[in-house]
Amino acid sequence: MFGVMTVIQEAADVAGRLEWIAWAQTATAVATVLLALFGIGLAIAGLYMLRAANRLLHTLERTVERLAPRAEPLLERASKVAEDAAEISERVRQNVDQVNDTLEDVNRQLREAVRAAEARVKRFGAVVDTVQAEVEDVLLDAAAAARGLHAAAEKLRLAPNRGRREAADD
Repeated sequence: MFGVMTVIQEAADVAGRLEWIAWAQTATAVATVLLALFGIGLAIAGLYMLRAANRLLHTLERTVERLAPRAEPLLERASKVAEDAAEISERVRQNVDQVNDTLEDVNRQLREAVRAAEARVKRFGAVVDTVQAEVEDVLLDAAAAARGLHAAAEKLRLAPNRGRREAADD
């Protein structure tokens, strides 16, 4: 009897395990079905999104085709404006370069004129110094001569009785 009990007990254990396996398989099957439905839903949503994107692309293509003739003149005008701006910029650059060259020439000429004027002023100063020295010499000579004449006149005035010859000798 002991053997039968063991067999019954083992049969009960096996039945419990089989029940557990059946429940796990049912849960796995339900999860698989749910995942499959979720995958199908994603695929349907993806197709819907692709169709919507396709419609959007077609709409954009039609809009671009409609706007292309209008945009071409605008692009041509924008290109012309850019060319004109580049041309004006080049002319301004040339004028600025010319003004800069002119200023450099004027600056150089002014420096040369200042150097020449400085040299002339120095030469004129030397001439004035020489003239001043000569004038001083002439004035000293004139003063000495005047003093001599004055002294001679005094002598002649003081000695009217003396002979002219003695006075002249003095």
